Amino acid sequence: MKTDADKLRSFLRQVVPIVETYGRKSVINDIENAIAATEDSTTILFCGEFKRGKSSLVNAIVEADLCPTDIGVATSVITTIKYGAAKKAVRYYGNLLENPDSLKTEEIEWNDIGKFTMGDVLEIDNTILVELSYPSPFLQNGITIIDTPGIGGLDPRHAILTQIALPKADVIVFVTDAGEPLTQSEQNFYENKVLPCKKNNVVLVNKSDILTSETLVTHINNTKLELSKLESPEVVPVSAKCWVLYSKFEDNEYLLSSNRDAVLTTLTMAVETSKINQYKAYRDVVIAELSNVRESMLSEVQQVIKDTDDKLNAIEELQRQLASLSRFKTDLNNPTSQIRLKINSIFEDARNDVQNLISHEGRILTSTEFDTLLESEHGLENDGRWLVAQINEKLQKLSRKVDDMMNDAFDKISESIEREITNIVGTKSFILSNEFKIANVINSQLAFSIAGKVMTGSFIGGFVGGVGLLINPVVGIIAGITTAVALIWKQLSSEAKQQKRISLKQQVLPKVDLAITDMRNQANVSFTKFHQNLLSTLQTIIGEIEEKMKALQASIQESIASEHQSKEKVAELEQKIKFCETLISQMKLLYSKPFSDAQ
Repeated sequence: MKTDADKLRSFLRQVVPIVETYGRKSVINDIENAIAATEDSTTILFCGEFKRGKSSLVNAIVEADLCPTDIGVATSVITTIKYGAAKKAVRYYGNLLENPDSLKTEEIEWNDIGKFTMGDVLEIDNTILVELSYPSPFLQNGITIIDTPGIGGLDPRHAILTQIALPKADVIVFVTDAGEPLTQSEQNFYENKVLPCKKNNVVLVNKSDILTSETLVTHINNTKLELSKLESPEVVPVSAKCWVLYSKFEDNEYLLSSNRDAVLTTLTMAVETSKINQYKAYRDVVIAELSNVRESMLSEVQQVIKDTDDKLNAIEELQRQLASLSRFKTDLNNPTSQIRLKINSIFEDARNDVQNLISHEGRILTSTEFDTLLESEHGLENDGRWLVAQINEKLQKLSRKVDDMMNDAFDKISESIEREITNIVGTKSFILSNEFKIANVINSQLAFSIAGKVMTGSFIGGFVGGVGLLINPVVGIIAGITTAVALIWKQLSSEAKQQKRISLKQQVLPKVDLAITDMRNQANVSFTKFHQNLLSTLQTIIGEIEEKMKALQASIQESIASEHQSKEKVAELEQKIKFCETLISQMKLLYSKPFSDAQ
């Protein structure tokens, strides 16, 4: 038949494979060790006020005069008695209060036990604890008895030692005296010292032989009544005196008067109850561990399901984005599509603005500004070179203004295209990482901008090569207009200044008109080239995005292809969860009456 410890161990064997997966096997190992310790050893502690007969009861139970008894206060130390095939006595001594870890030990002669257990501190040589080993049948199953000094005496050290020993007990036996009612100090000690230990406890009313049967019943009932205000412990009468006499003479009258059998039965049941309570505590720890593992597995199931759902949602989102990109690419190739019309509109507006700027500034330059410069006091200075330098500077200023306007137009077009792609790719798309977006969307914007800058540069370079007015003024003017003016000036040197102005205007203005015309033509060429490059670059970028998205889609589809593995994982986890729940339900019944009956 399984013991209570065996029942718990059988569950532990089923629990280990589950909890070790989640790194909790060490907890189960600790519980296994604790079960073994509880199974092998139980400590019963006797306590109470002085002269209640605690030591006499202990001696009667172990069937030997091990603990000192005397008319006065006898026991002055903690005495532990455990089973041993050979008798042995060891004392622990030192200053417990100042340094508990400094206690020394020595084995003492068996006949010298009384020297170290009775008397004041000096008489017992500062002994704190005496540990005895003795072959008592009652102790053979792992029971250890602790006898404590009586409380309420003149020596406060006795109470301190008892309070130190109390937490070490598995069962606490509180001994009272049938010769007097339960005192207030006894009630206080029971309430403030015994009950807080939360251990199984028994109350023994010693010296029951001094009362008649009727009086004893009344005394027991009164004791129960007083203690019921705090708890409802087992209250059992006993006569240590009659117990000892029975052990010597085996007279049944002494046996009946001692109530030995009832006391032993009560103590045995208290020991078993204490063990079961310990096993229940261990069981509850295991249940808590199983519950934590169950919660972890539930979370894992939810995560696996969520991952599968996320992948399916990702596929749908990628398919939507790919379809949108495909439509967008088709629209780029369709001159009548909305995006192409939008791009063309931006181009035409920018082109018109540039052409209007060139025309407007050109008219002003070839009319009022030219005349103003020519009529100024420096107009004919240095054979007209000053005039040409001023015209050249204004042409450069106009070129820079045209360059800035075209840059703004190209940037505006790039930003518009980027917004279109971003709307398709989706800035909130969970499937695209930030790196993916940066590498494609933002770089695409840079590509547009770079295309614009290159085209603008080509425009400037072409204009310089065609007209020769926007390069270094010294080089440009000397090599171009200035040379012609110098030749003209020699022919007109004898004419009046006004005639000189007319001649100079007739020779220079056509070249300025030609420069403005070339500027207008080069602007148109630059817009056309940028338009072509933009569409080409855009097609390339969209193609790259499509390829990366397709690769990502293929990767996710591979995961979806193994969806049956996820289902198997979920099924496996759900089976383990169900097994955990079954174990938890069964373990909750462990040590309960229905479960015990089922065993």
